[in-house]
Amino acid sequence: MSPGSSTPLIALEAVVFDTETTGLDTASARLVQIGALAVAAGELVAGEEHVQLVDPGGPIPEASTGIHGITDEMVRGSPSAAEAIEGMRAFVGERVTIGHTTGFDLAIFQAEARRAGTPVYQPRGLDTRLLAEVANPALPGYSLDMVAAWLEVPTEGRHSALGDARITARVFLGLLPHLAARGVRTLAQADAACRRLTRVLDDQVSAGWVEPPAVAAGLAAEGAFARIDTYPYRHRVGEIMTPDPVLAGMGDTLGTCAARMGARRMSSLFLQEGVGTEDAPASPPQVSALGIITERDVLRALSAYGAAALEMPAGRFMSRPLVSVPAEAFLYRALGRMADHGLRHLAVADEGGALVGVVAARDLLRLRAGEALSLGDEIDQAETVAQLALAWARLPEVAASLLGEEVGVNDIVGVISREVGALVRSAGRLAEAEMIASGAGGAPVPYALLLLGSAGRGECLLNTDQDTALVYAEAMDREGAEQWFAAFGARVTEILDAAGLPRCPGGVMMARAEWRGSINQWCERIDLWLSRSQPQDVLNVGVFFDLRPVGGTAALAEDLMRTAYARARGRTGFARMLAGELDSYRPPLTLFRRLKTEEGRLDLKRAVLFPVAVAARTLAIHEGTVLRETPARLAAIGERHPAAVRDLAALARARDLALRLLLRAQLDAIAAGASPGEQVSARELSRSDAAALRGAVQALAPLPEILRGVLANP
Repeated sequence: MSPGSSTPLIALEAVVFDTETTGLDTASARLVQIGALAVAAGELVAGEEHVQLVDPGGPIPEASTGIHGITDEMVRGSPSAAEAIEGMRAFVGERVTIGHTTGFDLAIFQAEARRAGTPVYQPRGLDTRLLAEVANPALPGYSLDMVAAWLEVPTEGRHSALGDARITARVFLGLLPHLAARGVRTLAQADAACRRLTRVLDDQVSAGWVEPPAVAAGLAAEGAFARIDTYPYRHRVGEIMTPDPVLAGMGDTLGTCAARMGARRMSSLFLQEGVGTEDAPASPPQVSALGIITERDVLRALSAYGAAALEMPAGRFMSRPLVSVPAEAFLYRALGRMADHGLRHLAVADEGGALVGVVAARDLLRLRAGEALSLGDEIDQAETVAQLALAWARLPEVAASLLGEEVGVNDIVGVISREVGALVRSAGRLAEAEMIASGAGGAPVPYALLLLGSAGRGECLLNTDQDTALVYAEAMDREGAEQWFAAFGARVTEILDAAGLPRCPGGVMMARAEWRGSINQWCERIDLWLSRSQPQDVLNVGVFFDLRPVGGTAALAEDLMRTAYARARGRTGFARMLAGELDSYRPPLTLFRRLKTEEGRLDLKRAVLFPVAVAARTLAIHEGTVLRETPARLAAIGERHPAAVRDLAALARARDLALRLLLRAQLDAIAAGASPGEQVSARELSRSDAAALRGAVQALAPLPEILRGVLANP
């Protein structure tokens, strides 16, 4: 499968190649050897190599033999250049190629094709010579030897096609962290960064080399998500699940369970130790303690044992452990999970892992499951950082399709935010597995992984970075627990960064001590924020109050959030300090009410998204409204302050418009190989969008007064 433009370099499947020739003049030099090998998921693929000597049709100059060691005798009877190039084409397939100074190799291929009268082979590819200059513009030169020396890559086997291909592969892998540090993480970004080196490319073309074809196709050309059924991205599992699922005991007979399923017209039943068919549990049981039995299981048992099966314990035929899905998950996750596991029933759990319902395949018959719907499970089931990066890279394609299908922007940012949560949860799973494998053991006490800021509010866009935190239960060995969680938080942060979720520039990450701690430590921080807050504390307080648990023991996070809101409620001085962030806010409008831009661009985060989020969060904190999403916060505030309803609704509309325009601009940037940002080009807005944006920005003008009015009338 041909890689898409958003494919992460760390997860790229590619063929690294090199050639040996009779000379350096592309007009007259002939091909004498091709060497190639595969790389995938950040590693050389063992055993997947291709090497071919080539008969150049004439004598090899001694000077050339002195470099690569290939003699006339060695190539006698070897395939022609056209045959060898066709062999390489077959080996490469649809994969991207990588080479060092590939413009020379492609010029040789072109010349050989013209001599033979065959089609020219010009594979899409990346050039490590160009990538090296992107990664380190200060190097004195970019020969393979010099770049390898900088990266400390051994150069054994130099000047053989396969040997140089192996060195080039290791150089490529060594460049990846340096490229990531400069914001070059995907195929499109690498391609675009290389093409900005116009002086180098012009010099190469002047020397008779060939400029490599564009390596990254735009998102619009990638068909997997071109048109998808949007229903699963707009609705959640809780909307269609069957609540109050049937429970029975593992010791109950199969006949008893079958009768109960029939009485309730259910196709499945959950089994728990010690719970009989007549005894409802006092509280919903944890999904992890349950098994499931379905109509099909009953039929299989009858087929195997006849009527005697009906007297056997139902637990004998159950499936365990259960596969579950959160009630708040979008339906595409349930569809993908069913497809990946080959199941027809999923348990539905609340945020604490308790059973709240069941969803069956027949509930989803009207939905079209397909490749797009497997995104969530690909993140959840990733076993390596490269797999995680590859799954995460598909998100822009999903967002582009949903926007094209005119799905509401709140649903789209909700999908993005859910997958950010899945990414953090999977990074935690991989990090803990590494800790156990290294001998450090598992977590000493229960913990919860937290998302803060826009991810916590459920309004992530495609330029999101890490806003994470960690809370854990009190431990007898406090020092030992902190040491374990310090190492764990650092590794989660590293995995997320490698997978494509960059580190937070402001340092809001669980790798830092101030963003992890026990319940008591967090409560002490909250009290400190509330009693001694200074302007520099505002950001800390703000993003913390957006927290959302995405992994581990969610109850720890929910308890912490309720505690924080309860302690902050009614603290008017504290709320006014938070609102002070907007005292100097002025809508970006000129004297004549036109959009005020900087070099033709408008920062929509600064102009709209940030002030609306701060206002909604401040009022929610002051009133003790334990809600995360900005629209929900604004609606709840409006219910308590009817006089402000119209103004609050205008803020919500302004936010929605800004999200839609910014998402579209970010998708355009990604397709062009640029990093998504927070600005839109005023010149590229349609007349109607520009007018709507002017109105939206004007609606924010009275924001400081709205805040003061609501805070003055609690």
